[in-house]
Amino acid sequence: MAHYSIAGSFIYYQPPRFYTSHGIAMGCLGTVYVPACHHEYRLRTYVVLGSILCSCLLMWTYKRINKEKEEQCAREGIDESKEDLYRDLADKSPLFR
Repeated sequence: MAHYSIAGSFIYYQPPRFYTSHGIAMGCLGTVYVPACHHEYRLRTYVVLGSILCSCLLMWTYKRINKEKEEQCAREGIDESKEDLYRDLADKSPLFR
């Protein structure tokens, strides 16, 4: 499993959007192994399409959550100088993106 973390450190280099790395990850989802028997071709298609659909849904969800956090920060005057106050909240912090 260590090879995934090594690969991740090389493809996640364009914060905050990570278009290249997400594109590579979605492309890899299309290579999911399903036996190539003739009657299992449909299953492979469903697996690939389902993986891509789930990836798109997650990207949309994270974009929506980050927008809500940005609005909360603007509304409540939260900026990077208050990072220490929210450190214990981890990903629930309004500053976490």
